[in-house]
Amino acid sequence: MKRTKLFLLAFSAASLIATQVQATPIVIGTTVVPNASVLDGSATLLNSLSANYSVTPINGGTYQGTLNSYVYQESAVFNPLGGLTFVYQVFNGPNSASIIEHVTVNGYNSLFVADTSFSGLIAPTTVNWSFGNVMSFNFATPFIPGPNGNSGLLIVRTTAHSALANTAGVIDGTAAGTFALAPSVPDGGSTLALMGGVVLALGAMRRKLVGILS
Repeated sequence: MKRTKLFLLAFSAASLIATQVQATPIVIGTTVVPNASVLDGSATLLNSLSANYSVTPINGGTYQGTLNSYVYQESAVFNPLGGLTFVYQVFNGPNSASIIEHVTVNGYNSLFVADTSFSGLIAPTTVNWSFGNVMSFNFATPFIPGPNGNSGLLIVRTTAHSALANTAGVIDGTAAGTFALAPSVPDGGSTLALMGGVVLALGAMRRKLVGILS
């Protein structure tokens, strides 16, 4: 009886974790439909940024608000990719006369592996990772309402181990430029490029030595 209870408890815990982490893998150049998930309740908040946005389209209807971004270190259960977790949330301000259709964040280049998900009621219908290194969260029925509306949590789990502020956009036909935290590559990736060159050179030297010795 005791073994049965222990088994049921273990099964329930495993099922809970499985339902908590339902992130959708995404690769650069693709569009996916994100699943719902939750953040690790014991995650460490490493950094945060709150950046305002405001724009008045040609046809009127100013919209303004705040894009919040957060960087967490989650456990391997929640982020099996082993890197940082990026979370975004839009708050459409009290004077906004428009809904929000897209939220974009620059800095997601092909050096990273990522998955995406959301938590909350106002969820993106799709997420697109473009070859321009932009992660785009797209909303359609429901949109992010205005005024005084907000998105759910927009979650991107990555293999990145560092983060910097990068350009971002909040869009409803016209883009309102702002900033958000995003993955970064130390020294712009030149170290990785140099390491790749060294590996190629060593491989060529090895083949040459093998040819001489044989």
